[in-house]
Amino acid sequence: STVQSRRRRQGKFPRHHDCFCGSGRSSAGRHPFITPTGTETHPFSNIGSNYLYRYGGAQLTTYEIPLNSLDLPRRPLDPVAWWRRVCFVTDRIAMSGGISPVHTTALKQLQEWEAAGITDYMPVHIEFDEQVFIEENSSIRVHHIGVDDDLRQRDPAWFDAIRETADELLADEDVVLMVTCWVGCNRGPSATLAILLSQGWDVLPALRAIRSARPIAATIYAPDAAAWWVQRNGGSQSEMTEAMQEVRDWFDRHPLDAGWVIGRIHYAN
Repeated sequence: STVQSRRRRQGKFPRHHDCFCGSGRSSAGRHPFITPTGTETHPFSNIGSNYLYRYGGAQLTTYEIPLNSLDLPRRPLDPVAWWRRVCFVTDRIAMSGGISPVHTTALKQLQEWEAAGITDYMPVHIEFDEQVFIEENSSIRVHHIGVDDDLRQRDPAWFDAIRETADELLADEDVVLMVTCWVGCNRGPSATLAILLSQGWDVLPALRAIRSARPIAATIYAPDAAAWWVQRNGGSQSEMTEAMQEVRDWFDRHPLDAGWVIGRIHYAN
């Protein structure tokens, strides 16, 4: 709209690049899903294992927020606290940050995961591969499908591998699957989106569920996942483009300062 265009020129909304390919960066050198600095946040407070948000004048916990209209902050309070938090997007699919290479920390993570019922783990990052340690120190089975977080367009074969593995695992009703990348911001949530699509979800409800469960989930490869799913279901190029734009429009309505989130977590290390 004219009002939205004016607000974008004034910096009210982030500018998103028209195509998500190549380097994945805008002409200004910024990733298209990183919100400009100086944007406002929403008041909320830590209440233990969940967070309290203000939504429409009422205070609701993370999982009570209506999925048809998210009102979450661009800069979530304490991203480090969210980093390794177990975040269930369904009762059988969870997200988090990756298992630490510091084994005292890793053991605590594995104990928390097992207590939460996690049986299988799909790490989708290439850094810090702890498969041997995990399988020697827990009952959790590892299914590694790692890629670099290089901000480039995702190869559809990556989503294929995620779908095939997840579909096979989740066919067993006793499996509870954890999906992570290192931070749990880009690759992990994007892989989770591919899994939800393969489980019958539509793309926008899946994005809402992911962001609601994990407010630091930028899911920047979601346009690629949406296009992949349309293509795998026989869709045309124009339908793939439309699906990608639908995701970008959703990001316009629900901005997240992914660069700031990742920076806070890396700084804490």
